[in-house]
Amino acid sequence: MLNNGLLNAISKMILKFQKYNVNEQIRISKSIISWINNYSKTGFSDEDNLKVKQIIYVDFGLSITPEMAYCHPALVLKVENHRCVVLPCTSNIEKFENAYHPVYNKHGNKSFYRLYVKNGGLEKNTAVDIT
Repeated sequence: MLNNGLLNAISKMILKFQKYNVNEQIRISKSIISWINNYSKTGFSDEDNLKVKQIIYVDFGLSITPEMAYCHPALVLKVENHRCVVLPCTSNIEKFENAYHPVYNKHGNKSFYRLYVKNGGLEKNTAVDIT
């Protein structure tokens, strides 16, 4: 049986959901489905294939702006005990152009940090969310 608090939250969510554009509705739906499908999992099963400095695709779930949400690329920083630590990345060129870098963009947005192939071994230029 669902409690009144949960029913109230779902009702408010549906009202908000109707105000979003179709693309945002799809992203939210995929994230909720992913959460439902993965709720009981305690880790990931592909640990042997993950390597530090590798870029993987991660569902960061729902979030409040400006936090990272939905599916995005992420840089693997550590793999241990069926868990991994990742750094969210974006392929948004505008965020990359505005991202801070101590040499190439000293006055850039310090919520984002530019990484280049020579800095982190990445395959392409990437802005990393460091908030």
